[in-house]
Amino acid sequence: MVSIESNLIVWALGNHGRTKGLLVNKIGDYRGRVVLPAGTRCATIQARGKRPRSSALLAK
Repeated sequence: MVSIESNLIVWALGNHGRTKGLLVNKIGDYRGRVVLPAGTRCATIQARGKRPRSSALLAK
C-alpha cells in the first residue's frame, strides 16, 4: 500500500516515453493492482503531499 496525504498518479509509458494510459489517480491511501497496457515499458509514479510511508512495487 502507498499511503500519502494528497494525490497519487501512476502513468504507463511505452516506447520513447509515450503515454500508454493513466493507471492510478487517487487521493489518499491506495491499495490495489492494475493491469499494464500492452507495450508498457515503464511507469511513472507521482506523489504530491507528504512523503509516502511505503513504496510501490512494479512487477511484470
